[in-house]
Amino acid sequence: MKNILHYQFDEAFRVLGEPTRIAIMRQLLSRPATISQIGVSLEKHPAQIKYHITQLEKIGLVELAYEKTIRNYTEKYYRSTSNAVFLNRAIFPEPSEKGQIVILGGDGPALELLVDTVNHSIGADVFCHISTGSLDSLIYLRENYCQIAGSHLFDYESGDFNVSYIRHLFALKNMSIVTFGHRNQGLIFRNDETRKVTCLADVVKNGMTFVNREMGTATRLRLERLLKEETISPTELKGYENEVQNYSEIGEYILNKKADVGLGMESIARSLGLGFHFLFTERYDLIMSEDTLEIPYVKQFIDTLQSPEIRRRIEDLGGYDMTHAGDIIHI
Repeated sequence: MKNILHYQFDEAFRVLGEPTRIAIMRQLLSRPATISQIGVSLEKHPAQIKYHITQLEKIGLVELAYEKTIRNYTEKYYRSTSNAVFLNRAIFPEPSEKGQIVILGGDGPALELLVDTVNHSIGADVFCHISTGSLDSLIYLRENYCQIAGSHLFDYESGDFNVSYIRHLFALKNMSIVTFGHRNQGLIFRNDETRKVTCLADVVKNGMTFVNREMGTATRLRLERLLKEETISPTELKGYENEVQNYSEIGEYILNKKADVGLGMESIARSLGLGFHFLFTERYDLIMSEDTLEIPYVKQFIDTLQSPEIRRRIEDLGGYDMTHAGDIIHI
């Protein structure tokens, strides 16, 4: 059985950017065909089809299937090398002259502080941090869109963070988990809010409007668990469908009275002067391959994370325990 091909390099986008080649691929994904047959079907001269076939062969999308000789004439039948083709492309900021290491994941101002500090010491914007949900970050790491993924996915069976997810997604690859730090999560609300907020049941009982994280984020998964534990249906949570991309947006929604309460980080609540009710502490990790761990700039990044100065500055943001920052687990 043929596989599905995933392409991420520029040459594949260039080759398949020509409409005739897309039409050829559609035919060859269905059945083998000759250059003449394709030419008749697409109303193109065989010489044109031959050129396009050659370009598709160069990047491994098409191959010679077999030859058939009738009388004194031999025809070549071509076929697709797969059942389907997926084109994936990520566009990031222009790399610095010293290269680029992409970090996909959350953690807002604390990770940004670390990234800015390391880039400043390098003298170039080598590290590029883009906010995404934990599960998406791990999937993007597996697909080689980034070198480092930030995650805080909790496994209720093992009582640990991230390990089971990484073993599932990267079963055949040696991976490293670098602890960023432990942080407090809870309910965020305005300080002028007179309604009591200590749990999600309070939110429902008081008719407060909630602001939610996107599907696939670790915080959203935690919310689903909390709702289940309190036997609350998502339909009972007013504003459940209000989704934002990061913790800062949760804080801004509440600050600007677009919502009354959300699940988020203590550091965000403190930075915006909002109220906070603690619910749990979680470990936030940076996940990467063993090869990435050996990159000199990444070693410098971890060394900086382990430094007393950075630990102090991050803890000053509020709601962080950086005791284990830089600890490494090999999987």
